[in-house]
Amino acid sequence: MTQKLKPLIIDLRQKGGSEKLLSQQPLLTSHQAGWDNIHLVYHHLPYAEVPESCHPTHTIALGLGATVKRERWVDDCYHSEMLHRGSVAILPTGVTHRANVRQPLEFMLVGIEPKFFTKVAQEWCNPDCTQLIPRFADQQDPLLLQLGLTLKAELEQGCPGGKLYIDSITQLFTVHLLKTYSNNRPLIKSYSNPLPNKTLQSVIDYIQANLDREITLTELAQIARVNHYYFCTLFKKSTGLSPHRYILQQRIERAKKLLKYSQNTIIDIAFQCGFANQSHFTKRFHELTGLTPKVYRNQV
Repeated sequence: MTQKLKPLIIDLRQKGGSEKLLSQQPLLTSHQAGWDNIHLVYHHLPYAEVPESCHPTHTIALGLGATVKRERWVDDCYHSEMLHRGSVAILPTGVTHRANVRQPLEFMLVGIEPKFFTKVAQEWCNPDCTQLIPRFADQQDPLLLQLGLTLKAELEQGCPGGKLYIDSITQLFTVHLLKTYSNNRPLIKSYSNPLPNKTLQSVIDYIQANLDREITLTELAQIARVNHYYFCTLFKKSTGLSPHRYILQQRIERAKKLLKYSQNTIIDIAFQCGFANQSHFTKRFHELTGLTPKVYRNQV
């Protein structure tokens, strides 16, 4: 009797993880980006024969190119599907999967850390009975497509948005998975009131005291004593801006003062205001002021 081969373990967190699956290097990967709870690989292939495999992360396959016909098996259940741009296949950790497609295809794989998924589930519902449901790619999801393309663009640009930006996208991505593709869909509360003034001031004071370094969504949510998703919602109600946008504006305001009143070099000012490099600083400064830092300094 022939013994069934064990499925390949495909870990998107590891360098070369998807190459074991597709025998080709990805065009883009988050392996070197240092992201904590979300991982991405991007492929554009002439065809694909995907052997039976499973993932240690909750993995979402997103179609990005022209419509192609694809055969897919999920836990030995077969389905012939048309993969469109924005089509989403849901592959929870441990679920086996294989696929064949004879046409060129463009797609990305996004992996969510199971521990992070469980942590987010704890904030919304009972995590002990909450499971991500496997799904064939027979439905398009515009929000996941938008979030996936945003992550891809961030990687292509060298991750200028920083950790807070990625944390915010990861949180939204995970909450959407819970709302749309889990067996215990949480009821998302609607908040009409902003953060209390005292709480908002504590958050703002913390931001001002730490503009010279990376600020995470977790830190800010802990100060406000609410979960990540609610914090983003309440902060925007309070300030009119997302946390990421507010912090960016505060970094630029500090930079304007330093450019005007100090003799520090532009690269030193970039670091003092929490930017990873001078190129990123110049790009964001021009985006918000219409001037480069050098031109601004000369004018003031």
